[in-house]
Amino acid sequence: MRRRILVLATGGTIAGRQAAHGGYQAGQMAGQALLAQAGLENSGLHVEVEDIACVGSQDMSLAIWHRLAARILAAAAQGEVDGVVVAHGTDTLEETAFFLSRVLRLPFHVVLTGAMRPADAADADGPVNLRHAVLLAAEPAAGDGQVMVVFGGEIHAAQWVRKIAASSLRAFASPDAGPLGVVIGKDICWTPGMSAPHARCYALPVDAGSWPKVGILYAYAGMDCAQVQASLDLGWDGWVLAGMGNGNAPQACLAALADAARQGTVVVRSRRCLTGWVTRAAEVDDDAMGFVAAGLYDALQARTLLMLAMAETRERSVIQAHFL
Repeated sequence: MRRRILVLATGGTIAGRQAAHGGYQAGQMAGQALLAQAGLENSGLHVEVEDIACVGSQDMSLAIWHRLAARILAAAAQGEVDGVVVAHGTDTLEETAFFLSRVLRLPFHVVLTGAMRPADAADADGPVNLRHAVLLAAEPAAGDGQVMVVFGGEIHAAQWVRKIAASSLRAFASPDAGPLGVVIGKDICWTPGMSAPHARCYALPVDAGSWPKVGILYAYAGMDCAQVQASLDLGWDGWVLAGMGNGNAPQACLAALADAARQGTVVVRSRRCLTGWVTRAAEVDDDAMGFVAAGLYDALQARTLLMLAMAETRERSVIQAHFL
């Protein structure tokens, strides 16, 4: 029996068209048109396409995340498919991949991909990326499916992948670990000794509107505490500090965040650095200030993880255990 692959299209540059005045507009083509360019006619696979959204991924939303995850879970429950591909814009692809990796436990792979050049460019990279994604999604998962990203021929785990370039075709990497493997022609070549890490799985919230509101504050030299206070005045449930070095920030800013923590806001110290751990109570006294240390999670991942954790509990010590 032919393996069945479901492609879920969300828009992005991979579905973009060039504009007459220069540049391009993302999310202009339906998923079926993208699939027609991918050169899968002789793959021996049964591939179906659905359009979940058609946006540039700068407009990716919690509602679209929820729709994606719910559709994938439904496909799994009904035994419809042997693998899923998500065609996605590159700007927030790593965030969507991390989110899906934390709400899906499936017997098949989910593979995200995109493009740095629009679909009608002479040197478009979307068709080969999509072909690689479909081939990877069709790989047997031995009952333990993974959420992965394939881009530029490299395969990355959702836990490790980062967008590292604004315009280069080599836009993604796994700085903390390295790629899981590569796609060469029709062959999936795995890196010996590399595997995607196992992590806690969270229940998908009932709907996007029920998620805790969590934002990110980016620390920088000369950061004004008034900016921090203005953000805290929004009354959101949690904040992630993309801190300097080991999750640090100017003392006045940390003091404002500590005041918010004492009033019930959950504050997570993460990093603006590309790699590394934010360790608990190193330079910052997390116990005294009421903070959570993000460990290995960067600010974008920490925001997603905090939203999912806070949907289960508001107990700071329990949330800390989710991170460390």
